[in-house]
Amino acid sequence: MSLKKSFLIAGIMIMCVMNPVGIMATDENGRQSGKTEVTMIIFPLSVREKVKPDEYYVRVKIRAKGESEKEVIGLLGRVDEVVRKSRIEYSGGEFDVRKNCWWEKGRKKCERFIGAIGYEFYGEGFGFQKKIIHALTELKEKAGKRMKFLVEKVG
Repeated sequence: MSLKKSFLIAGIMIMCVMNPVGIMATDENGRQSGKTEVTMIIFPLSVREKVKPDEYYVRVKIRAKGESEKEVIGLLGRVDEVVRKSRIEYSGGEFDVRKNCWWEKGRKKCERFIGAIGYEFYGEGFGFQKKIIHALTELKEKAGKRMKFLVEKVG
């Protein structure tokens, strides 16, 4: 992702120190010829650089579980439909569905099905992040315990 640099002047601190300094002037022979007053002026400047990204992103992983493979694919399909309708630029969308299996006392046990789908969304500002999180939250409320999502990375 390319970054555009924007400069922000944090503060320009101008300090004018009007401080007379006595300097003894000498003539060609090195003799002191008199005193001259000199005024010193100091201008210290302070600049702060702020880097602002051209694009923001959020990475989201959605997990679903159900009694059948068809049910899990249906849930993940609804997620994909919500993402497409949001009209937010994204990458990803690959999903996998499998039996929920584990080993217990030397025997393989399987119960129900699980699936996952992941996306990375891109946009200017933070508005798109709120929009996609809101849409996924609404879908989660409808699906209940059968679905959950995790925001993995924000930038």
